[in-house]
Amino acid sequence: MKKLDRLRKLKALAERGIEGERENAQKILDRLMKKYDIDHIDSAEENREIRYFRYSQKIEIELLGQIIYMVTGQQACYCKSPLTGRKIKELGVLCSEAEAVEIEAAYAFYKDALEDELEIFMRAFVSRNDLFPDTTEEIPQAPLDSTSMKVAAMMMAMDHHIFDGKRLLE
Repeated sequence: MKKLDRLRKLKALAERGIEGERENAQKILDRLMKKYDIDHIDSAEENREIRYFRYSQKIEIELLGQIIYMVTGQQACYCKSPLTGRKIKELGVLCSEAEAVEIEAAYAFYKDALEDELEIFMRAFVSRNDLFPDTTEEIPQAPLDSTSMKVAAMMMAMDHHIFDGKRLLE
């Protein structure tokens, strides 16, 4: 977490800084530790254990794994059920409590952002591949907002897939 990183840097400066730096860093460190109600900076790092993080959909595996890697610098491990030996929807990693909190918070945030982007992607995919009924009536065009512009930009980068229904009849 950024707060914890900042506190660690201040602690290092308070221990190894020169002259006025040390005292100034110690004052700021004491004030922030009181503000965040932290007794020991390193206590959050001392308890490293394997922690498990749950995901629900296949697309979330990569997102969660990347966040775990971002926070810990380690690759996550897939979890298997001890009874069946089948993969369960959890990734595990050796991390501290502070890292676990950061992973959970970042995962919740980016999972919501991914869902928003997937909705835009789906609109672009449907439009790019013209997945609409054949109709002669004209559909009124809505004014372009930022989402519509994202959809249009995404469509430009997509391949156009053509479904040949005749293959089904052969």
